[in-house]
Amino acid sequence: MGQAFADTLPISKFHGVGPATAAKMERLGISTGLDLRAQTMAFLQQHFGKAGAYYYWIARGIDERAVQADSRP
Repeated sequence: MGQAFADTLPISKFHGVGPATAAKMERLGISTGLDLRAQTMAFLQQHFGKAGAYYYWIARGIDERAVQADSRP
């Protein structure tokens, strides 16, 4: 169910995608999570540098960052 939700999510709603990046993605034909997931790692890295790998993995629901269960509000 999560992937179906992410596929329909507008690209600007993804964590780490600000207004400038969203506009660039729109120019490249990436407007939803499904559009982002359809891109290759090489394509995203070519257009977004190091952040391309991050975008590749978030479109697939994979986030390897450590979880901090006891963080302060």
